[in-house]
Amino acid sequence: MVDPQNDVTPSRPEPPLVSVITPVFRGENTLLRAVESLLAQDYSHWEQWIVVDDGVDYQQLLASHGICDPRIHFISSGEIGSGPNHTRNLALAKARGELIAPLDADDLYYPTRLSTLVPLAMEYGVAGDNVDIVDEQNGQLMATLLPQYQGYRLWSAAGYSQTKTPLIFLFRRDCVGLGWHRDVQLGEDTLFNLRAMERAKGCVMWGEPLHQYRVNSQSICHSDNAAERADMAYQHCLDRLLSDAMGFGSEPFKRIVETMLRDKKRVNLAYDAALKNGFAGSYQHFSLKHYPLDKQYVPQDVPQGTEELCIE
Repeated sequence: MVDPQNDVTPSRPEPPLVSVITPVFRGENTLLRAVESLLAQDYSHWEQWIVVDDGVDYQQLLASHGICDPRIHFISSGEIGSGPNHTRNLALAKARGELIAPLDADDLYYPTRLSTLVPLAMEYGVAGDNVDIVDEQNGQLMATLLPQYQGYRLWSAAGYSQTKTPLIFLFRRDCVGLGWHRDVQLGEDTLFNLRAMERAKGCVMWGEPLHQYRVNSQSICHSDNAAERADMAYQHCLDRLLSDAMGFGSEPFKRIVETMLRDKKRVNLAYDAALKNGFAGSYQHFSLKHYPLDKQYVPQDVPQGTEELCIE
């Protein structure tokens, strides 16, 4: 019989803490949904940092719906409309987790997302999942980005760079680096993801969608003069890539990023031309129709090997 006083059975270690980063600007109609999707996770060891960028009392808004969870923290950017990159960095500085998980205020997780991706992110450094693209206006599913498959596959940075739809990942802390570049007006989330992939030498992708990306016609991508501003933003990134590398280290990665940015400029101008010719859909409608992901770039069942395999 074991003497309880002398029992030295080691306690079970705590699961990794996930720090969920949520910048919010004009999110009165969407933040509740995002937070509820986090509360519905079957993985409970998380914290959320909501960074308020518009002066709204979102803590009171959530409390009015019965949400007062000690895992949810609120901080202010101290500004109005400082942008998602600055606010994400404020949250990153506060985050205590071994894993970092972005969740925009207008998107949502499915209940098993964290429990599925946490072990993969801990092992590989960067783990993502397929995504359901949903029209915010009518709630209809527009598409699932990747062909669905069981389990996870390796995905190269070159393959990821070909996508036209924003994707979110779980990051092991050592793959995150210094965060997001505040001066980048468009596409910094993609560049952040690629910098993390360079550190992790690729990523793994779960084949089933575990989150929704909501296409919002009120976002910067669909506002007046969006095409002109997007072109300037992409050119700014190209200029910085040539001048200071934007945090990328290897020449193969720099080539991938340069190719991606030039392609984004081309597709952006094509979308603008389509709008002027009467096209009435969103950028996502346009890109899904005219620029589907080529089969050579989808995640593949390939053995892990060299850095070049994961990059290219």
